Amino acid sequence: MANSNFPNGFASGVTIRGIPLQQLHPGEVFWVNNSSVLAYGQDVNGSNGNDGSFRKPFSSITYALTQCKANRGDIIALGVGHNDSLAAGGAGALTFNVAGVAIVGTGVGSLKSAITSTGATDTIVVSAANISFSNISFEAGVADVAIGVDISAVDGISFDNCLFTEGAAAGTFN
Repeated sequence: MANSNFPNGFASGVTIRGIPLQQLHPGEVFWVNNSSVLAYGQDVNGSNGNDGSFRKPFSSITYALTQCKANRGDIIALGVGHNDSLAAGGAGALTFNVAGVAIVGTGVGSLKSAITSTGATDTIVVSAANISFSNISFEAGVADVAIGVDISAVDGISFDNCLFTEGAAAGTFN
């Protein structure tokens, strides 16, 4: 009797509820969750003093990026309900500067992992190549955001199943 109905794996990958499952990855997986919603099996809320595991996640994407190594194939997994607020940080409020990292959100609806701009000049900067974003809600918390995401002369950037939304007031999220 075979151990699996799929002994050769899944050539095209697997997606469940819109979230791709990572079969093989050469790098590390760092969990980030600052939500008050504790997932089953989590011991604590996120803290950058934690080890970045599922049970003890970091609290910010910025800190998780400092733990990644370029082109190792690291994954930053965002917990259900996680929201990285840019806190009116201006240009480069959140900078993705480590090549070859995948940022994968979890959750659906109002609990989908999110990155929120709180100032009109908040800019998410992508300055390293081969970064992928999956299942993340990019939200403008103000009426108008001048530059929402700035991809700075790099290749291999992808957004899969991501949502870009305006805040409570109608406006633009460029």
